[in-house]
Amino acid sequence: MAPRPRNRINSGLPLNVYKNRGAYVWRHPITGKTFGIGNNRQEAFAQAHESNMAVLGLLDKPRLIHRVMGQPETLAAWIDDYKLILVKRYADGEIAQSTLQNNTQKCNTIRAVIGGTILKQVSTRIIADFLKTYEGKERMLQAQRSILIDIFREAIAAGWCDNNPVEVTRSKKVVTKRERLSLQQFMLMHAKAKEVGPIWLVHFMELALLTAQRRGDVAKMKYRDIQGATLKVVQQKNKKLDIEGHKVAIPMELGIAGFSLADTLARSRNVVSQFMVHHVKQQGQAKVGSKIRETSIAQEFASIRAEVGIIGDNPPTVHEIRSLSGRLYAERYGDAFAQALMGHKSAKMTKLYLDERDGWFRPQIAK
Repeated sequence: MAPRPRNRINSGLPLNVYKNRGAYVWRHPITGKTFGIGNNRQEAFAQAHESNMAVLGLLDKPRLIHRVMGQPETLAAWIDDYKLILVKRYADGEIAQSTLQNNTQKCNTIRAVIGGTILKQVSTRIIADFLKTYEGKERMLQAQRSILIDIFREAIAAGWCDNNPVEVTRSKKVVTKRERLSLQQFMLMHAKAKEVGPIWLVHFMELALLTAQRRGDVAKMKYRDIQGATLKVVQQKNKKLDIEGHKVAIPMELGIAGFSLADTLARSRNVVSQFMVHHVKQQGQAKVGSKIRETSIAQEFASIRAEVGIIGDNPPTVHEIRSLSGRLYAERYGDAFAQALMGHKSAKMTKLYLDERDGWFRPQIAK
C-alpha cells in the first residue's frame, strides 16, 4: 500500500493516522480499512498508538508501564516467583522433593511456550490453546492444567492479577485403563526373567509380591532393615500428610504364591551389597552391588512382559505387582492385613495392627 501523503494537515500525526474533515482517522496498514477515532487529539492519538502496537504484536510484550509500576512484566516473570513458592513449600514439608522437581519442570515448559505474555493479559483462549497441544495425553493435560490453576491462584493472592483464566477451561476426567496383572501372568514373566535375566529383576519381582510395597520402596530396601523377625519399611507416600511415611514391620515368615520372604532374601545375597535389589555385574557406570534405578526396573519389566506376549494398548505395569499382592493377601489373611501391609490406613486395620508405643504397623499372620 502506498504511504500516506504528507502535507501540512497530516504532519506530526502518529503512524497510520490522518485527518479527514476535522476528525482523526486510523488506517489499518494491512487491510487498508479505515476507522474514525474522534476529534479529541489526545484520545485519538492514544487509540492510534494502541492499535499500532496491536498490529505489530507488541501488546502482549513487556512495556515501560510495567517497569514503572513494578509489576511482573510477563507470565514468565511471575513463574520465576512461583517457583520460589514451590521451594518454600518443600522446605516447610508441604510437598515432596519429587513433587518439587516435577512441578518445576512443568513451570519451565509453560514459561517457554506462553511465558512472554503479560500476566494480566493471559486469556482463557491462550490457556486453552496451550492445553490443546496435550490432546491425546490426558494425564499430562490434567497435570499442566492443575499447576496453571495454582500459578494464577498464587498470582491473585499476591495481587498481581484479578482472575484465574484457567479455572473455566474444561477438565477432562482421566480414567485409569491399565490392565491388572494376574498371578498366571506374573508366574509367566517370573519364569522368563529367571531364564534370560537380569537376576535382579527376579529378586525384585519376588520382593514386590511378597512385601506388597511400591517400586521405589522395594528399590531402596537394605539388608540392615531386617531387624529381628521383621523387615522394617518406611514407605514413601503422601509427604504432605505423613512426612515420615507409613512404617510397616513385615514378618520375615511371610510367604505367598509359593514364594518365601526369607528364601528370596537368602538367594539375593549373591554379591557384596547393602541393597536387596542390586547390580550383580558392572553395567555402564553402575558398579557391582549398586542400587537399581527405578526407571531401569520399569524398563526391564516392560521388556520381559513383551517377551512373554503380554501386549495391548494398556498392558499391566510394574506397579500392578503391588495390586496383585494386595489381592492375594486379602484373600488369604483378610482385607485389614492387606491394608496394613500396603499402607492403606483404615480404622479396622489401625485397631488391629498399630503398635502405639513406636508407631509401627505390625501385620500378624493368623496361626
